[in-house]
Amino acid sequence: MTRALVFRRTKIGVDRLVGYLQRRGYNVQALHGDVSQRDRNAVLSRFRAGNLRVLVATNVAARGLDIPSVSHVINYDIPDTVEDYIHRIGRTARMGHEGTAITFVSEWDFDMLDLIQAHVGEHLMMRRLKFYSPR
Repeated sequence: MTRALVFRRTKIGVDRLVGYLQRRGYNVQALHGDVSQRDRNAVLSRFRAGNLRVLVATNVAARGLDIPSVSHVINYDIPDTVEDYIHRIGRTARMGHEGTAITFVSEWDFDMLDLIQAHVGEHLMMRRLKFYSPR
């Protein structure tokens, strides 16, 4: 893993995970709507330069940001829509680079998992995106 983008559903979820990881000595930062624009720019600059290996974010980072060379996208929380899933995993494997997308799925996420699999195809998810289902 060279550069990982971890997605959470909520700002509080992002802050809790970042705090947990920082207390354990990991170099990780948050990106969400309550982070000031100045701080967002600084965090993104560090991430792009490779000085920050893990960025935990809400969907604010799923679209419209130029973040090259993301090796891993981790959906810590399954997204609310199929479109959000597609945008999130689209942050990796860009411009001919390899990438891995991992999605954590709990029992209450099975309905959304079924929708995502129906949209992108179960075989593709299991093989190309290294998506692991508990079923």
